[in-house]
Order: sequence, then C-alpha cells, then structure tokens
Amino acid sequence: MLQFKGDPSDSIIFVYHIHVHVPVYYMHTDIIYMLLFSFLQEELTALSIVGTKLIKESATFERLDVDQELALEMFKDNKHKCQQIPDIAKSSVTGSQVTLYKLLDYVDIASGPLLESTYHLFQFNITKVRS
Repeated sequence: MLQFKGDPSDSIIFVYHIHVHVPVYYMHTDIIYMLLFSFLQEELTALSIVGTKLIKESATFERLDVDQELALEMFKDNKHKCQQIPDIAKSSVTGSQVTLYKLLDYVDIASGPLLESTYHLFQFNITKVRS
C-alpha cells in the first residue's frame, strides 16, 4: 500500500505485477521435482525496508521519452515488456515513442504521470504476493 502525505484516510493501493519464475529443483529417489519460488515473509519485509529508505531519500522520478527501438534494446531480456512495447509505441503521439520513468538506477515503462519524488509517499509496505 502506498499512502501519500496528507489526510490519513487517503490511502492509495498500488499494484505492480512482476513475473518471478525461479524454479527450484531437487532429486529424491531418482525423480527430479520442480517447485516454484515463493517469497518468505522476511524477504517481503526486507523489500519494504528498501522502499521506506527510498521515501526518506526523496528520490525524484525522471520521465524519459525514447524511441521504440531503444526501448526494445533496453528491455531485451524481458519478453513480457518486449511484447508490450510495439503497442505502447503505436498508441503514442508519434507512433514510435515509449515513455519510461527512471528512479535512481531503476528504469521501467509507465504511461505516467508519476509523482515528482518519493517525498510525497508516506508509507511503503509489501503485504503479500499472489501467484
């Protein structure tokens, strides 16, 4: 949940979908089993702490408008984003532009607009992960 500074009753829930597919393999009596990765509560807490540190830094969001080819190169290792980029570019004003946002060293696709900085966030918690 993200909560903005101001009236405590104004809470905004932000959902971000990520694809985590890290299979874990183990062998038992000559049979190989595959388990899907899941986060431990301690890991979710650690990620929440990282988010809280970003709030305290008042890190700024920088808008980047890039050409479709550059966006495809930047996200070449992410098949889901590479599938989305052509449609995003096609729907842009120029027909070939993709809007990205940068926060410190992290860059992601977003239509925006986003907050000016993390200063405007009050609380950051990762409460659960659904599979």
